Formats: sequence, structure tokens, C-alpha cells
Amino acid sequence: MRTPTFLALILALGHMGCPSSEPVTVATVTDSVRQVPAPVVMDSAPPTVAVPLGEGEELPRLDSCGGLLDSNNRCGPVTSLSAAIPGDVCLPEGVQEPNSASVEHLAWRAFVGLTWPAKENGVADPAGPIEVARGVSGPDTIWETWRSPRDLVQVASQEDRQLTSSDWSIPSELPPECAGEPGAMLLEQFGKVSDAVHAILPPGAESVAGGGAFDQNGRPVLVETRMNRTMWDTIVSGGWSRPGASPRGIQFPNNHGDTKYGVGAMALQAAWVVVDSPEVGDSSLHVREAYVRQAASADRPAVCDKKSVQLVALQIAHKAGAGDDTWVWSVFESTSAMPLDVVEPDRDYIVGPSKCDEPDAEVCQGVIPGSASEAALCCPNTDLHGRIGSAAGLREDRAPTSLTRLDAWEDVSGCSEMYRTALGGSPWANFALVGAQWWGRLDAETYDFGPTPKTLRSLALEPFAVEDGEEGQDTTSSCIACHALGDDSIFFLSPLRLEVEVSATDASPSEPTSAPE
Repeated sequence: MRTPTFLALILALGHMGCPSSEPVTVATVTDSVRQVPAPVVMDSAPPTVAVPLGEGEELPRLDSCGGLLDSNNRCGPVTSLSAAIPGDVCLPEGVQEPNSASVEHLAWRAFVGLTWPAKENGVADPAGPIEVARGVSGPDTIWETWRSPRDLVQVASQEDRQLTSSDWSIPSELPPECAGEPGAMLLEQFGKVSDAVHAILPPGAESVAGGGAFDQNGRPVLVETRMNRTMWDTIVSGGWSRPGASPRGIQFPNNHGDTKYGVGAMALQAAWVVVDSPEVGDSSLHVREAYVRQAASADRPAVCDKKSVQLVALQIAHKAGAGDDTWVWSVFESTSAMPLDVVEPDRDYIVGPSKCDEPDAEVCQGVIPGSASEAALCCPNTDLHGRIGSAAGLREDRAPTSLTRLDAWEDVSGCSEMYRTALGGSPWANFALVGAQWWGRLDAETYDFGPTPKTLRSLALEPFAVEDGEEGQDTTSSCIACHALGDDSIFFLSPLRLEVEVSATDASPSEPTSAPE
């Protein structure tokens, strides 16, 4: 695969900007008496449920990390599922360096812990991810109890003061037009990049700065961002969201520096699509009720409706000790919503290829977003509509985006097969790991400059991170390379600081600030 020139430049910048390995201690805090779901504090072992073997199946010999013994860390049968979110790659005895397979172990174990059903107070439900009823009426998962960057602004504006760690427990108010209870799910961002982040994106990030994707019903793919308690504590205890703070100096802790939770900083982005009349209790889909808000424009007030939305993708960023204190990025996508590899011609995908013939290459090259011709509507991975801000377009059906996967999918470690089998009977069995990207150890003799794999793309979140070449399209998306230009690999802090400054002077309940990425 050709490496685009701008990507090579970003890789170099990312290497020079690798975070320090100095640990950052997260302050110990006491929760407020006003409680909303919060992550598990590890006072006791997280719940674990056993996964029985199939009839007549014998358990092969496994190493200490669950891999097949003497198999280069391939994933063995999953005999238990745990709500514990691992802090780092698990290396069997005698293994010194992570490899792609061991990083995929980390990704899947984190995915299981994050999607574990939460009880009312945010603690993992002992019943486990399979036995608990699902569908639109199902319980929140652990990650759905995390806070959003919007909360950092909105909670602070409630009482006109600086945030503390204990404010994690205060539910944020919905905008008045939503007429919902505090803490309810709110979706108001179209595509991966919010309006606020788009305004400060550095050169080199153009591939994700355009428009978002529309599903095959012509509805926008909606995106939200969440952070774990470690990241929240680091931001508020260091004053990084206060007016005048320079977030370029922030260092999020990895699992070694996270002295309270032992997990390390984590953030994720989730992609959702609106669905019509989902069946209550349907265990094949992860469906939620959310308030979908379109911001006010010059000639129209803000509008907010309650909708059923289905999760189609999760992108997880995890600050871990692996790779010399850098981030591990994992992309999971729903195979019930989009094609994983081979496109089945008779299947209706929610996000994926359009059911029409691909035009000739000359029709698709040079399409101008927002003014695409009728002939270009079936061009794959092509931005037809351009950037649509939060004040426009979320309520209008538009021509669907035709999306195709450019990098051949491979279950490198066998973990996808094993975990999807173990999760059978839950919606998470319909998710697959598209890939996990990480930096190799910088002091390793065999270290190959750049991340592994070189590129990683989510169809739903990076629909247009592609480049046309002589032999077709190539993926250009690299989570590590792009985010190396952010604030310790996170983009939402810079615009967040500006929003805090605005909220301290101008914000009112009828004019809430927009949500950062």
C-alpha cells in the first residue's frame, strides 16, 4: 500500500511528539452526594461469568494470557467474560514485546469490559453481558455511564464555578428544547469531527475534516465522545479546562500512572444511526432512546426529538504502558449494520455500499462535496454533501453514502472468532474488531518506524479518509498519526477551553454551547 505524503509527515510529527514516560498521579477524590452512574472503583474483584465449552469440546492448553500455548499468542477459546477493563497488553511468561495478536487481546478484553451492563449506580451487573435483557429497554453499558466533553462545559455552567473531580457525579442538563431529564442521552454531532474541533484542526487532518456519512435510509450518522474517570480527573484536577490553560502541556496517565483506577486514560467515539420502531427486547441490536438535537440557525430555532438509535461503531483510545507510554486505538463495527469484508449482494446494510452500480472512475474523481452530480451518487467513499454543521441537515434525508472497505479484513489473532462465539446471544456477538493500532517499543531492535498497522479506518467514523490512485482507492486514515497533532492525542481540549471562556460570560440556559468532539 502506498503511504500518502501527508501521512508520512504526520507520522514523523507523531514520533517526535511521543509523550513522556513520566507517570502522572491522579488525585484521590470523594464522590458528590448527587449520584449518577459512575465507573467501578476497584474495591473488589469485577464480576466474571463463565463461558461453557461446546458439547464434546475439550479445552486446549492455554498460556497465562488466554492464548493458545506455543502459538505466537493466538487467542484460545474464551472460557470466561470479565467486567475488568485491562490496563495494558497481557504478555505470557517469557514474552518481552507486544505484537499485533497480543494487542488484539487487549482490545477485545477492553471491549467486553466497556460493554458490560451497568446497574443503576454504574457498577457492573454480576449477571453479565449475555443474560441481561437487551434492546431499547436494556440497561446502560459501562461506557454509557462515562461523561462527555460537553459535560465539562455544561456542568460547570450550572453553578458558575470551576469543576472538581467529584462533579463527575452531577448529571448535565439537556437543552430546554429537548424537554428531557438531566443525564439523558443527547446526540447533536454529525460525523466524527464537531464544529468546534473542525475550527482548530491543524494542516494534515483534511481527510477527516469533511462531511459525515449518511446511512442507506438517507439519515446522518451521529457521533458522540465519552471519557473515563481517569481522563476526567486529569483534566479537572490539573485545571486544563479553565480559561487561559494551554492544553498542549497535558499528559494523560497510562495504567502505571493511574494510581486510583489502574486502567489509564480512555476515550471513545460511538457512531449511531436512527432506526424505526425497534423491537423491545431484541437481543441482536444495541438500541437506545436518545434526544437528537439540531442546533439553532439564523432562521430557525433549535429542534430536539426523542429517537431510537442503533450503535454501529465504537472507536476506543487507551493510554497504556505498551508501546512506550503511547495510545492503543481499537475500532469495532457492527456486522449487522455494515459489511466486514465480503459484501453480500442480497443484504441490506444500514451503513455500507449503495445498491447501484459504481460509476466510471472519471465520474468519481474530483467530485465537489455539496454539488455532486446525479451520476456520482453511487461513487464509493465519496463525500457527496460536504461539511454540514450542527445547525443544519440533521433532520433532512439526503442521498446515502456508498461506503466500501478498502483494507482486507483479517482476524489476525483469532480473537474475533473466539469472543464473538463467547458473546453469542447478546448484541456484542454482532461486533467485530476491524483492527487495533499501536506503536511498537521504541527501544526494540526490530522496531519499524510508525504504527502497526500503518492505517486503520472505520467506515462510519472516517468514511472519506481515502486517496485515489492509479489502481483505485487506498485508505489514508491512521488514528495514531492524526491524533499525534492533538493535545496528548486528544483534540477536544483546545476548543473546549474556548467554550469554557464563552460559557463563563455569554452562555445561558436557552443557548447552550455546542458539543466538542
